[in-house]
Amino acid sequence: MQSSSATILLVCYTNHALDSFFEDISKAGVQSIVRIGGSCKSAAIAPYRLQELGKTKYVWSAAQKSRNFELRAEMEQYERTVTILKKRCSRTIGKEWWSTVSEHLEDNAYSSYLQLHVTPEELMDDDGFEV
Repeated sequence: MQSSSATILLVCYTNHALDSFFEDISKAGVQSIVRIGGSCKSAAIAPYRLQELGKTKYVWSAAQKSRNFELRAEMEQYERTVTILKKRCSRTIGKEWWSTVSEHLEDNAYSSYLQLHVTPEELMDDDGFEV
C-alpha cells in the first residue's frame, strides 16, 4: 500500500458496509481513521468512533466547549421543533400524514420528493436487513 496524506470521506448506505470497509483498511495498517455515524457493532472499529476519540485524544479549549454547548442546545431546540411540527401534521392531516405530504411534494416539488422518497426495496441492505 502506498502512503498518502490525502483525506477520504466514505459514505455508505449501511453501517455494516461502513464497518466492513473500516475493518479492512485497519487490517491493512491504516490507523488515522475516524468513524462518524450511527451504531457500530464491530469491536475492532469501536475505538475509532468519533464519540470514543472525543473522550480520550483531544482536549477542547474553553471556546470550543462553549461553542459545542451552543450548537448542542441549538440542535436540541430544532429537534423539539421538528417533534412539535410532526405532531401538528399528524393532528391536522391524520396519522398517515407522510402520504399526504409525499403526494404534495410529488405534485409541487418533485426534486424534494425524489430526495425524500424511499421505496420498500431501498429499505433493505444487501444482506436482507431492514435499514
